Amino acid sequence: MQTLTRRHAQAPHDFGAALHELTALAGQPIGRPTTGLALGALARTVITQIHHPEPTATLIPTGLPALDAALTVLPCHLVVLAGRPAMGKSLTGLWIALQAAKAGIPGLVISLEMAASELAMRALACEARCDVTGVMRAAHGAPHDLGERGLQRLDAAATRLDALPLHIVDQLQTPEQLEQAIAHAASTGVRLVVVDHLHCIVADDGRSNETVVLGRITAQLKAAARRHGVAIWLLAQLSRAAEYRADHRPVLSDLRQSGEIEAFADTVVMAYRDEYYHPYTPDAGILELIIAKQRHGTVTTVRAGWDGSCQRLVPL
Repeated sequence: MQTLTRRHAQAPHDFGAALHELTALAGQPIGRPTTGLALGALARTVITQIHHPEPTATLIPTGLPALDAALTVLPCHLVVLAGRPAMGKSLTGLWIALQAAKAGIPGLVISLEMAASELAMRALACEARCDVTGVMRAAHGAPHDLGERGLQRLDAAATRLDALPLHIVDQLQTPEQLEQAIAHAASTGVRLVVVDHLHCIVADDGRSNETVVLGRITAQLKAAARRHGVAIWLLAQLSRAAEYRADHRPVLSDLRQSGEIEAFADTVVMAYRDEYYHPYTPDAGILELIIAKQRHGTVTTVRAGWDGSCQRLVPL
Protein backbone atom coordinates (compact mmCIF):
# COMPACT_ATOMS: atom_id res chain seq x y z
CA MET A 1 0.00 0.00 0.00
CA GLN A 2 2.80 2.42 0.85
CA THR A 3 4.36 1.60 -2.52
CA LEU A 4 1.11 2.51 -4.25
CA THR A 5 0.89 5.78 -2.32
CA ARG A 6 4.48 6.72 -3.12
CA ARG A 7 4.03 5.84 -6.79
CA HIS A 8 1.06 8.16 -7.24
CA ALA A 9 2.72 10.88 -5.20
CA GLN A 10 5.72 10.73 -7.52
CA ALA A 11 3.67 10.46 -10.74
CA PRO A 12 0.33 12.02 -9.90
CA HIS A 13 -0.57 12.95 -13.45
CA ASP A 14 -2.29 9.61 -14.07
CA PHE A 15 -5.43 10.33 -12.08
CA GLY A 16 -7.39 7.57 -13.79
CA ALA A 17 -4.85 4.95 -12.77
CA ALA A 18 -4.95 6.15 -9.18
CA LEU A 19 -8.72 5.85 -9.07
CA HIS A 20 -8.60 2.44 -10.72
CA GLU A 21 -6.14 1.07 -8.17
CA LEU A 22 -8.12 2.57 -5.32
CA THR A 23 -11.22 0.82 -6.63
CA ALA A 24 -9.31 -2.44 -6.90
CA LEU A 25 -8.24 -2.11 -3.29
CA ALA A 26 -11.83 -1.50 -2.26
CA GLY A 27 -12.75 -4.83 -3.82
CA GLN A 28 -10.20 -6.84 -1.83
CA PRO A 29 -11.45 -9.34 0.75
CA ILE A 30 -12.26 -7.73 4.08
CA GLY A 31 -9.86 -10.08 5.83
CA ARG A 32 -6.88 -8.52 4.06
CA PRO A 33 -5.58 -5.58 6.10
CA THR A 34 -5.01 -2.28 4.32
CA THR A 35 -4.02 1.17 5.49
CA GLY A 36 -5.73 2.90 2.58
CA LEU A 37 -4.30 5.71 0.47
CA ALA A 38 -2.71 8.79 1.99
CA LEU A 39 -5.05 11.78 1.70
CA GLY A 40 -2.14 14.08 0.90
CA ALA A 41 -1.07 11.96 -2.06
CA LEU A 42 -4.62 11.86 -3.38
CA ALA A 43 -4.99 15.62 -2.96
CA ARG A 44 -1.72 16.19 -4.81
CA THR A 45 -2.99 13.94 -7.61
CA VAL A 46 -6.10 16.10 -7.94
CA ILE A 47 -4.11 19.35 -7.96
CA THR A 48 -1.73 18.07 -10.62
CA GLN A 49 -4.69 16.89 -12.68
CA ILE A 50 -6.21 20.36 -12.45
CA HIS A 51 -3.03 22.04 -13.69
CA HIS A 52 -2.19 19.35 -16.25
CA PRO A 53 -5.47 17.83 -17.44
CA GLU A 54 -5.55 14.73 -19.59
CA PRO A 55 -5.74 15.29 -23.37
CA THR A 56 -9.28 13.92 -23.44
CA ALA A 57 -12.03 15.01 -21.09
CA THR A 58 -12.84 12.69 -18.20
CA LEU A 59 -16.46 13.79 -17.77
CA ILE A 60 -19.03 11.89 -19.83
CA PRO A 61 -20.89 14.32 -22.16
CA THR A 62 -24.57 14.08 -23.06
CA GLY A 63 -24.72 16.17 -26.22
CA LEU A 64 -26.84 18.74 -24.38
CA PRO A 65 -24.65 21.67 -23.24
CA ALA A 66 -27.12 22.76 -20.54
CA LEU A 67 -27.22 19.23 -19.12
CA ASP A 68 -23.44 18.90 -19.32
CA ALA A 69 -23.10 22.14 -17.37
CA ALA A 70 -25.47 20.87 -14.69
CA LEU A 71 -24.14 17.31 -14.36
CA THR A 72 -20.83 15.89 -13.17
CA VAL A 73 -20.64 12.31 -14.46
CA LEU A 74 -17.35 10.46 -13.99
CA PRO A 75 -16.31 7.00 -15.23
CA CYS A 76 -17.23 5.42 -11.87
CA HIS A 77 -20.68 6.92 -11.40
CA LEU A 78 -24.12 5.37 -11.57
CA VAL A 79 -26.75 7.70 -13.03
CA VAL A 80 -30.38 6.58 -12.83
CA LEU A 81 -32.58 7.97 -15.61
CA ALA A 82 -36.14 7.37 -14.43
CA GLY A 83 -39.56 8.11 -15.80
CA ARG A 84 -43.01 6.83 -16.53
CA PRO A 85 -43.59 4.98 -19.84
CA ALA A 86 -43.44 7.14 -23.00
CA MET A 87 -41.44 9.91 -21.29
CA GLY A 88 -38.38 9.32 -23.49
CA LYS A 89 -36.00 7.25 -21.38
CA SER A 90 -34.83 4.96 -24.18
CA LEU A 91 -34.50 7.82 -26.65
CA THR A 92 -32.45 9.82 -24.15
CA GLY A 93 -30.24 6.87 -23.22
CA LEU A 94 -29.41 6.10 -26.84
CA TRP A 95 -28.91 9.81 -27.59
CA ILE A 96 -26.36 10.10 -24.77
CA ALA A 97 -24.50 7.00 -25.96
CA LEU A 98 -24.38 8.36 -29.52
CA GLN A 99 -23.20 11.81 -28.50
CA ALA A 100 -20.53 10.39 -26.18
CA ALA A 101 -19.30 8.13 -28.98
CA LYS A 102 -19.08 11.14 -31.30
CA ALA A 103 -16.90 12.77 -28.63
CA GLY A 104 -14.57 9.76 -28.80
CA ILE A 105 -15.84 7.96 -25.69
CA PRO A 106 -16.37 4.24 -26.37
CA GLY A 107 -19.76 3.03 -25.20
CA LEU A 108 -21.94 -0.03 -24.75
CA VAL A 109 -25.74 -0.11 -24.79
CA ILE A 110 -27.24 -3.09 -22.97
CA SER A 111 -30.83 -3.37 -24.17
CA LEU A 112 -33.14 -5.70 -22.28
CA GLU A 113 -36.33 -4.29 -23.78
CA MET A 114 -35.65 -3.76 -27.49
CA ALA A 115 -33.70 -5.76 -30.04
CA ALA A 116 -30.37 -4.39 -31.23
CA SER A 117 -31.85 -4.00 -34.72
CA GLU A 118 -34.57 -1.72 -33.33
CA LEU A 119 -31.96 0.49 -31.68
CA ALA A 120 -29.99 0.54 -34.93
CA MET A 121 -33.07 1.83 -36.75
CA ARG A 122 -33.57 4.48 -34.08
CA ALA A 123 -29.92 5.51 -34.36
CA LEU A 124 -30.20 5.75 -38.15
CA ALA A 125 -33.33 7.89 -37.86
CA CYS A 126 -31.57 10.15 -35.37
CA GLU A 127 -28.41 10.54 -37.43
CA ALA A 128 -30.20 10.96 -40.78
CA ARG A 129 -33.02 13.08 -39.30
CA CYS A 130 -35.59 10.78 -40.85
CA ASP A 131 -38.90 9.59 -39.44
CA VAL A 132 -38.23 6.44 -37.42
CA THR A 133 -41.49 4.83 -38.51
CA GLY A 134 -40.45 5.23 -42.14
CA VAL A 135 -37.06 3.69 -41.40
CA MET A 136 -38.67 0.69 -39.71
CA ARG A 137 -41.19 0.21 -42.50
CA ALA A 138 -38.50 0.48 -45.18
CA ALA A 139 -36.29 -2.00 -43.34
CA HIS A 140 -39.12 -4.54 -43.39
CA GLY A 141 -40.16 -4.04 -47.00
CA ALA A 142 -43.33 -2.09 -46.22
CA PRO A 143 -44.47 1.07 -48.04
CA HIS A 144 -42.83 4.22 -46.69
CA ASP A 145 -42.48 7.90 -47.48
CA LEU A 146 -38.72 8.38 -47.00
CA GLY A 147 -38.15 9.26 -50.64
CA GLU A 148 -34.88 9.11 -52.54
CA ARG A 149 -33.29 11.90 -50.52
CA GLY A 150 -34.26 10.21 -47.28
CA LEU A 151 -32.67 6.96 -48.39
CA GLN A 152 -29.51 8.83 -49.36
CA ARG A 153 -29.37 10.45 -45.93
CA LEU A 154 -29.75 7.02 -44.34
CA ASP A 155 -26.85 5.65 -46.40
CA ALA A 156 -24.65 8.55 -45.29
CA ALA A 157 -25.79 8.13 -41.69
CA ALA A 158 -24.88 4.44 -41.73
CA THR A 159 -21.36 5.34 -42.84
CA ARG A 160 -20.98 7.81 -39.97
CA LEU A 161 -22.40 5.39 -37.41
CA ASP A 162 -20.02 2.70 -38.61
CA ALA A 163 -17.12 4.87 -37.47
CA LEU A 164 -18.41 5.32 -33.91
CA PRO A 165 -16.98 3.32 -30.97
CA LEU A 166 -20.41 2.13 -29.85
CA HIS A 167 -21.75 -1.40 -29.47
CA ILE A 168 -25.17 -2.81 -28.60
CA VAL A 169 -25.94 -6.11 -26.89
CA ASP A 170 -29.48 -7.42 -26.48
CA GLN A 171 -29.06 -10.98 -25.19
CA LEU A 172 -28.44 -10.35 -21.49
CA GLN A 173 -30.92 -10.92 -18.69
CA THR A 174 -29.31 -11.46 -15.28
CA PRO A 175 -27.13 -9.23 -13.08
CA GLU A 176 -24.29 -11.72 -13.48
CA GLN A 177 -24.47 -11.49 -17.28
CA LEU A 178 -24.47 -7.70 -17.08
CA GLU A 179 -21.43 -7.75 -14.79
CA GLN A 180 -19.53 -9.97 -17.22
CA ALA A 181 -20.45 -7.77 -20.18
CA ILE A 182 -19.44 -4.59 -18.35
CA ALA A 183 -16.14 -6.13 -17.25
CA HIS A 184 -15.31 -7.22 -20.79
CA ALA A 185 -16.35 -3.88 -22.27
CA ALA A 186 -14.22 -1.98 -19.77
CA SER A 187 -11.22 -4.15 -20.65
CA THR A 188 -11.57 -2.98 -24.27
CA GLY A 189 -11.69 0.71 -23.33
CA VAL A 190 -15.43 1.31 -22.92
CA ARG A 191 -16.13 4.20 -20.53
CA LEU A 192 -19.91 4.54 -20.83
CA VAL A 193 -22.58 1.86 -20.39
CA VAL A 194 -26.31 2.46 -20.87
CA VAL A 195 -28.62 -0.19 -19.40
CA ASP A 196 -32.23 -0.18 -20.68
CA HIS A 197 -33.78 -0.96 -18.33
CA LEU A 198 -33.62 -1.94 -14.65
CA HIS A 199 -37.06 -3.55 -14.37
CA CYS A 200 -36.27 -5.99 -17.21
CA ILE A 201 -33.26 -7.48 -15.39
CA VAL A 202 -34.08 -10.97 -14.17
CA ALA A 203 -32.79 -11.79 -10.69
CA ASP A 204 -33.02 -15.39 -9.54
CA ASP A 205 -34.23 -14.65 -6.05
CA GLY A 206 -37.68 -15.96 -5.29
CA ARG A 207 -37.35 -15.26 -1.57
CA SER A 208 -37.21 -11.46 -1.79
CA ASN A 209 -39.85 -8.99 -2.91
CA GLU A 210 -39.35 -6.75 -5.93
CA THR A 211 -38.33 -3.74 -3.87
CA VAL A 212 -35.42 -5.62 -2.30
CA VAL A 213 -34.40 -7.19 -5.61
CA LEU A 214 -34.33 -3.86 -7.47
CA GLY A 215 -32.24 -2.30 -4.72
CA ARG A 216 -29.80 -5.20 -4.82
CA ILE A 217 -29.42 -5.00 -8.61
CA THR A 218 -28.82 -1.25 -8.42
CA ALA A 219 -26.16 -1.78 -5.76
CA GLN A 220 -24.46 -4.38 -7.97
CA LEU A 221 -24.39 -2.00 -10.92
CA LYS A 222 -22.97 0.79 -8.77
CA ALA A 223 -20.24 -1.59 -7.61
CA ALA A 224 -19.56 -2.54 -11.24
CA ALA A 225 -19.22 1.13 -12.22
CA ARG A 226 -16.57 1.64 -9.53
CA ARG A 227 -14.82 -1.66 -10.08
CA HIS A 228 -14.43 -1.26 -13.82
CA GLY A 229 -14.11 2.52 -14.08
CA VAL A 230 -17.15 3.12 -16.29
CA ALA A 231 -20.09 5.49 -16.07
CA ILE A 232 -23.41 3.63 -16.09
CA TRP A 233 -26.68 5.26 -17.09
CA LEU A 234 -29.36 2.96 -15.70
CA LEU A 235 -32.86 3.51 -17.07
CA ALA A 236 -35.72 2.76 -14.67
CA GLN A 237 -39.50 2.90 -14.52
CA LEU A 238 -41.22 5.07 -11.94
CA SER A 239 -44.21 4.07 -9.86
CA ARG A 240 -47.71 5.19 -10.83
CA ALA A 241 -47.83 7.76 -8.03
CA ALA A 242 -47.34 10.66 -10.45
CA GLU A 243 -50.43 9.61 -12.41
CA TYR A 244 -52.66 10.53 -9.47
CA ARG A 245 -51.23 14.00 -8.81
CA ALA A 246 -52.48 17.19 -10.43
CA ASP A 247 -48.89 17.94 -11.45
CA HIS A 248 -47.61 14.76 -13.08
CA ARG A 249 -43.97 15.75 -12.84
CA PRO A 250 -42.05 13.00 -11.05
CA VAL A 251 -40.47 13.52 -7.65
CA LEU A 252 -37.78 11.55 -5.87
CA SER A 253 -40.28 9.74 -3.66
CA ASP A 254 -41.73 8.10 -6.80
CA LEU A 255 -38.42 6.30 -7.17
CA ARG A 256 -38.28 5.29 -3.53
CA GLN A 257 -41.43 3.27 -4.06
CA SER A 258 -39.50 1.16 -6.59
CA GLY A 259 -36.83 0.10 -4.11
CA GLU A 260 -33.58 1.44 -2.74
CA ILE A 261 -32.55 2.68 -6.17
CA GLU A 262 -32.06 6.26 -5.05
CA ALA A 263 -29.68 5.30 -2.25
CA PHE A 264 -27.11 3.70 -4.56
CA ALA A 265 -27.28 6.21 -7.42
CA ASP A 266 -24.78 9.05 -7.61
CA THR A 267 -27.28 11.01 -9.66
CA VAL A 268 -30.99 10.65 -10.38
CA VAL A 269 -32.43 12.30 -13.50
CA MET A 270 -36.16 12.13 -14.17
CA ALA A 271 -37.66 12.50 -17.63
CA TYR A 272 -40.95 14.32 -18.13
CA ARG A 273 -42.92 15.46 -21.19
CA ASP A 274 -45.94 17.58 -20.35
CA GLU A 275 -47.55 17.10 -23.77
CA TYR A 276 -48.08 13.41 -22.99
CA TYR A 277 -50.67 14.45 -20.40
CA HIS A 278 -51.71 17.80 -21.88
CA PRO A 279 -51.63 17.78 -25.72
CA TYR A 280 -52.22 21.54 -25.96
CA THR A 281 -49.61 22.58 -23.43
CA PRO A 282 -47.29 25.46 -24.38
CA ASP A 283 -44.47 23.03 -23.52
CA ALA A 284 -45.25 20.73 -26.44
CA GLY A 285 -42.03 19.43 -27.96
CA ILE A 286 -40.12 19.90 -24.69
CA LEU A 287 -38.40 17.23 -22.61
CA GLU A 288 -37.72 18.15 -19.01
CA LEU A 289 -34.73 16.42 -17.44
CA ILE A 290 -35.24 16.89 -13.72
CA ILE A 291 -32.01 16.37 -11.76
CA ALA A 292 -33.59 15.24 -8.50
CA LYS A 293 -30.40 14.04 -6.82
CA GLN A 294 -26.75 14.76 -7.52
CA ARG A 295 -24.01 13.69 -5.15
CA HIS A 296 -21.53 16.15 -6.64
CA GLY A 297 -23.75 19.02 -7.67
CA THR A 298 -27.04 20.81 -7.32
CA VAL A 299 -30.57 19.78 -8.23
CA THR A 300 -32.16 21.60 -11.13
CA THR A 301 -34.20 21.07 -14.29
CA VAL A 302 -32.79 21.16 -17.81
CA ARG A 303 -35.04 21.53 -20.84
CA ALA A 304 -34.34 20.09 -24.27
CA GLY A 305 -36.22 20.03 -27.53
CA TRP A 306 -38.00 16.74 -28.21
CA ASP A 307 -38.21 15.25 -31.71
CA GLY A 308 -39.70 11.83 -31.18
CA SER A 309 -40.31 11.16 -34.87
CA CYS A 310 -36.59 11.44 -35.62
CA GLN A 311 -35.46 10.13 -32.22
CA ARG A 312 -33.53 13.30 -31.47
CA LEU A 313 -33.02 15.77 -28.67
CA VAL A 314 -32.34 19.40 -29.47
CA PRO A 315 -30.26 21.67 -27.21
CA LEU A 316 -32.14 24.77 -26.08
